Amino acid sequence: MDGTARAGKQGRTHGRGGTGRARRSKRAGPPAPSGTAIGCGDDGISSSSTARPGADDVSLQKPKEVEVVVDSVTITDNRNGQTIEIPIVDGGVSAEEWSKLLPGIWFYDPAFMATACAESSITFIDGDRGILEYRGYPIQQLTEQSTYLEVAYLLLYGELPTAEQLDGWVQEITYHTFIHESMRKRFLEGFHYDAHPMGILVSAIAALSTYYPDAKNIFDPDVRHKQIIRLIAKMPTLAAAAHRYSVGMPFVYPDNSHDFPSNFLSMVLKTPESRFEADPVLVKAMDALFILHADHEQNCSTAALRVVASSQVDPYSACAAACAALYGLCTAVRTRPSSACSPRSAASRTSLTSSAP
Repeated sequence: MDGTARAGKQGRTHGRGGTGRARRSKRAGPPAPSGTAIGCGDDGISSSSTARPGADDVSLQKPKEVEVVVDSVTITDNRNGQTIEIPIVDGGVSAEEWSKLLPGIWFYDPAFMATACAESSITFIDGDRGILEYRGYPIQQLTEQSTYLEVAYLLLYGELPTAEQLDGWVQEITYHTFIHESMRKRFLEGFHYDAHPMGILVSAIAALSTYYPDAKNIFDPDVRHKQIIRLIAKMPTLAAAAHRYSVGMPFVYPDNSHDFPSNFLSMVLKTPESRFEADPVLVKAMDALFILHADHEQNCSTAALRVVASSQVDPYSACAAACAALYGLCTAVRTRPSSACSPRSAASRTSLTSSAP
């Protein structure tokens, strides 16, 4: 890999050559609510003082108690007059609190445009303002100063890797890029010659669960870690294989002397030459694309994966469901004109489920 990472939240260098300084953005919290005491001492008493008329000494005066204004909504059931106040937290209200007043009443939200089913600190997106952040790091800094594998580590573990952590991480992924030979010969080559590459890829990801039955032990952290490594490492191999098979080109084995994006480009573009050398500009662009598509909050494919994973299935089957969501007419990977989507399905494409940053 080019360069090393220096882990850290504030100003620690990382990425190619370590020349940049990535900083987490610090989002200012809300202003102090009206009536909140500011500048109090350790005992909670205001440090301001007032002299008693006719007295030389100065004593502390307890501040006047005021009601703190809290963001909330008040809901009244007009059938019986019962009322409940629900706090607004991170831009949302709790359905559990709502159901205390209205048990058995369902929200009708077909595209989940106003429904959040998870709280996450991984990604923040504000499309109107052009903001995308991973773990608080602006996407512009990550694409310029980091590699995809560094960003993958950041998304998974919350911090950019140290140089030592990055070396171990890259080595693990590099040496899990190969797929079982029988999968190539008996599975991938069994598809019709003009099969769509997305259909091949979805099937191949699901088939990995039959090669790694230990993946079903999802509550074992060591087993989960191994499946994470395998998925990151083998996905480029399977994607490149699916593409080449669909265009009638022979399978290209991974070349572990390449870095991650160069290896993918080699498996996609290589012709009979003895060694493939990718244009550095193309390699950087490919790595940036991997970073940009690494996570987009709770989009369609993420929602599909989470629903399937909630049944405690193995990670490969859940990821196959996510990949299948990308195979649809209205997702980012389009094979037909977008006019094939209805307005409602188009709405669900842009934001299937909201997610708190």
